[in-house]
Amino acid sequence: MTQDIQNFADDEELARPKGVKESLKLKSEEPQEIAEKEKSLKSRNNLKATNMPKQTKTKSTAKRSTKKKNSDVVGDDDRSEAFMAAIAYLPPLFIIPLLSQKDSKFAQFHAKQAMAMFMVLMLFVIIWWVFISNLSIKGGGPLWWLNFAVKLTFVILFGMGFFTAFQGKMTPIPPFSLIAKEIKV
Repeated sequence: MTQDIQNFADDEELARPKGVKESLKLKSEEPQEIAEKEKSLKSRNNLKATNMPKQTKTKSTAKRSTKKKNSDVVGDDDRSEAFMAAIAYLPPLFIIPLLSQKDSKFAQFHAKQAMAMFMVLMLFVIIWWVFISNLSIKGGGPLWWLNFAVKLTFVILFGMGFFTAFQGKMTPIPPFSLIAKEIKV
């Protein structure tokens, strides 16, 4: 076993450059090799591009391309705006992007939509508390399941809004986006 280790060490010693000139020579050859490989790849790609037939836009590809342009409002370089818009979907925190990002249409859209969702949720909670909570509701009854289903729906909608805002997409959530359009700040 020690012989194997010694042989490995000898091989490593032989593989290393002997002096500074050899190591510089090896380093200077690397960029040339990389440049040659890049040129060959570019020439291959150009040949492939010229040999392929041109694709005509169908209605579905045209819709996808316009949809992508309209839905992606935030670029990759501005993630703070997407983060601020995502914060709006943590229920009472919609105020932060609503007041701090007044010039951003993207953050304002998500903050107003989250505010509309929060207002509808609070309206449901207040109505439930005033009218229905006085009834004796035991776990598993139909009213309990209704309450659970509505609250679970709101959790899913807030989560969906959070993730779409964080991805940089302006995705309207139908009933709440209509309410959000009417909000003036």
